[in-house]
Amino acid sequence: MTQQPGTDERLAILEKKVAELELQRSIQETRDHALLARIDTFIDDIHRVERVQMRGFEQMMTGQKEQATRLDSLEAGQHNLEQTLGVVVDTLKNHKTSIETVAGRVDTVVGQVGELASHMTQLAAGQQQILALLTGGKPPRND
Repeated sequence: MTQQPGTDERLAILEKKVAELELQRSIQETRDHALLARIDTFIDDIHRVERVQMRGFEQMMTGQKEQATRLDSLEAGQHNLEQTLGVVVDTLKNHKTSIETVAGRVDTVVGQVGELASHMTQLAAGQQQILALLTGGKPPRND
């Protein structure tokens, strides 16, 4: 038959088991504290990343707003250029019409000058004939 351990032996076994459990609890608490410290560090790192990303997004938004402002300015400039170009084209068309009108008038004047030259030649020939009749065919004198 097996003999049952005595009260003192049982007490020693229980105290040993309690000491082992306390050691295990202490080890687990240390692990828990280390794990909590790592979690806190991780959360702090996440917050830092979040702040960096927010600054990056803010800078990106600022850049996009600047680009939008520049684009609006460029579009306004383009619109102004288109209007100015329209005015220049209209002015050139008016100038072209005026030049064509002046060219037509110049052609008319040139034609009239040609006719006048012809008339002047005829007049000069007629005057030569009159002078010849008046002077009796003698050459004119330079007195």
